[in-house]
Amino acid sequence: MKVLISAILGDIGVSISLIAQKLDLISEIHGIDIKTSKPSNRVNKFTIAPRAEDQNYLEFINNYLEKHKIDIFIPTSEQEIQVISGLEGKVYRGTKILINDPGIINICLDKNETMKFLDYHGVPTPSHGIGGLSEPKKFPVIVKPRRGRGSQNVEIISNSKLLSRYGSEYIWQELLLPDDEEYTCAVFVSQTKKIRILILKRTLKNGRSNYGRVVKDPIIQSYVLSITKKLNLSGCINIQLINTKKGPILFEINPRLSSTVFYRHEMGFSDLKWWIEDKFGSEVSSFHEPKAGTSFVHND
Repeated sequence: MKVLISAILGDIGVSISLIAQKLDLISEIHGIDIKTSKPSNRVNKFTIAPRAEDQNYLEFINNYLEKHKIDIFIPTSEQEIQVISGLEGKVYRGTKILINDPGIINICLDKNETMKFLDYHGVPTPSHGIGGLSEPKKFPVIVKPRRGRGSQNVEIISNSKLLSRYGSEYIWQELLLPDDEEYTCAVFVSQTKKIRILILKRTLKNGRSNYGRVVKDPIIQSYVLSITKKLNLSGCINIQLINTKKGPILFEINPRLSSTVFYRHEMGFSDLKWWIEDKFGSEVSSFHEPKAGTSFVHND
């Protein structure tokens, strides 16, 4: 099977390509990126691509998929996922796309929509609002773009004057504590609703997970499962939360594979492999849960 990985020079793209090299079902790896430097990881073909917002992006993707007879396309950047989600029916039909349902993508790529959806379904969330349209009852709060990658461009704001600098393209959220109780929870759901969840307690460095340890926590497990069922998921997401004194509270959902995908795969939580198998209607490989305490360290 031939695979095309987008944003292959990014952390997620690199991780996916490393896994693809290990999978017997992958025979050829293609990579695209807007950057001009070639990937250090092994790929059969690398091509510079236009940005997702470029008017020629979809034509480029279609031509590439058809020319190289790509079996599966894995968009990894949120910008590309948004574009492909809205136009999936217009993408070359000879290729399957590893992407979630458009409804899930629309909810999760806009952090305000995420909070509204969870509030509607009675799922505990931090207090929150839109910049310039509402004020928190108390400070400090976290301010972040409504759309954007992970923990990048996130600030802690201590008063109304500082908050007034942010407009409606930003969301503020209650500062969840303690900050050493952050978890990233990978979720895979097959088309037959087989659900697999991995909970990692993590630390961050430069906006990405640099350490993670497998945790078995029935309360967090139940919380993540409830969100998964409310979304009616079939695919992969990543739920990020703080385990507060009141219990686990989510602060965002990534509707895609995350930067810890390689470490998860090495631990036995092979969500990329399962998603590909499920996409092609194959039986999903078995899951041998990693033991509590199994950990990874990312060294820059």
